[in-house]
Amino acid sequence: MVQPVRFRIRGSKDGEAPTVDDFAGQLRDLIGIIKGVERASGDGENLIEWRVTRATTNSPIAIEATPFPREAGVNIEARALNVKAMAAAGLASLQSGAERPVCFDQDVLACAKRLAGRVSDGLAETVIDWGDEAGEFNLTAEGAGQLADHVATLLRPHVEAYTERGTVEGYHDGLHPHTRGRHELFIRSRRTGQRIKCILTTEAARDIARREIAEVFSGRRLQVRGTLHYRRPHDLDHIQAEHVRVMPDRQELPDLKQIIDPDFTGGLGTEDYLRALRNGRLR
Repeated sequence: MVQPVRFRIRGSKDGEAPTVDDFAGQLRDLIGIIKGVERASGDGENLIEWRVTRATTNSPIAIEATPFPREAGVNIEARALNVKAMAAAGLASLQSGAERPVCFDQDVLACAKRLAGRVSDGLAETVIDWGDEAGEFNLTAEGAGQLADHVATLLRPHVEAYTERGTVEGYHDGLHPHTRGRHELFIRSRRTGQRIKCILTTEAARDIARREIAEVFSGRRLQVRGTLHYRRPHDLDHIQAEHVRVMPDRQELPDLKQIIDPDFTGGLGTEDYLRALRNGRLR
């Protein structure tokens, strides 16, 4: 017969009883961890049903949960022993480091984080006596903080660095020769204000060399094209710059008189011009 799991939940350090929400939440997440480990360790199903076989209201409040088969006649002894051992080892591992334990999926990790959070936020202690050979797991405020931090690290999405082709516009913010003969241009992004390092290829360095230095340093807008290296989405690390274009100064841009063609429609009215355009009669 597999020994039951015993949970002891102590309220505040001042000896107050736990709130109903804290007590029910701890019990729900403790069983959630056990059931989640069982699903992950087997065929995705829960063959074990955990029943309350004893409860005491002494301080601390204690609950005893015993494993029973969901279907009569099914031997769940070996399965229950394995599940308890993995759940016990997993929680102990999470308290000591941020390495994902075996059979601790995202749902199980979320249960563990909530379990630790309640101890950090009011409960004095939560003790799990696993029975058999797994021993006890004692969660106090200090250990709960460590466990919660480790789980938060594991739950944080892992984002790979990536590259893409593109163009960034900005203003000169520094130019430095590199010790290996490579030049680095820094620009201040026109859109975000971020200072961006641009590693200049030979061609990009020629683009700068062909311009008057005053054009670059006097606040002229620069357009840098090449390979954009991102640490994560929206977090640009640097640009492998292939071309640098010094954009025209405001005075060099055409005005409306130069852009507008008064004879654009060839003397046709707007409706006649559009009709001729749609019918393919324009030459």
